Amino acid sequence: MLEPVKKVSLTDSIVRQLVSYIQTDLSAGDRLPSERNLIEMLEVGRTSIRESLRALEMLGIVVTKPGEGTYVCNNQNDLLKKPIELGVFSNNKSVKEIYEARRVIEIGMVPLIIEKITDSEIDQCKSVLIKMKYFDSDHFDDFIKCDQQFHRILTISTDNGIVTEVLKLTHRILEEEREVSYLSQKDLKKSVKLHKSIIESIEKRDVELTTEAVEAHMNWTRIILGIDN
Repeated sequence: MLEPVKKVSLTDSIVRQLVSYIQTDLSAGDRLPSERNLIEMLEVGRTSIRESLRALEMLGIVVTKPGEGTYVCNNQNDLLKKPIELGVFSNNKSVKEIYEARRVIEIGMVPLIIEKITDSEIDQCKSVLIKMKYFDSDHFDDFIKCDQQFHRILTISTDNGIVTEVLKLTHRILEEEREVSYLSQKDLKKSVKLHKSIIESIEKRDVELTTEAVEAHMNWTRIILGIDN
């Protein structure tokens, strides 16, 4: 069935051209043309090129090395097979949409976690939580890494590759947004408390309690990201 043609943003168009170029003309580790050359080749502005390269870097397709240039990542062949990742950047998807997608998936996967998570994975989450308690606002990057590790363990416990890949992408984008926000020591303590509630509920193998804990965590995430209801 034919549908109305949607207007594609300039950045989305550039991203797709660059992906096609990487697939056909470059290999892992190859250097992309310089920013100046890309501007001339694609006949677009510097800002659009930089936004497009940043999008590709967020997807893990390229990596930018200061003073050297932008290079194709070693794992790009796998990533380029995932159109869902490129779709996130189509039609100017908002942070709110990405947050809503993550919320639906994280709450929906609770029964799967309760069914499949092992005692070892629960212990791993507890260990990460202990580390999180000792980080203050001056060590925000370390706190975020632990936060990501906590959720990664839970996601992997579902033993579902699709869930893992989709959440990996939404987490990556939302964490970039959160990095530009200031989190106080009080915020970090609140985050630890919410994560503690999640893992304690999971340990009890209680779907209802865990769902409530995840919902509370996602509501707090919405506030931190400044997303309106």
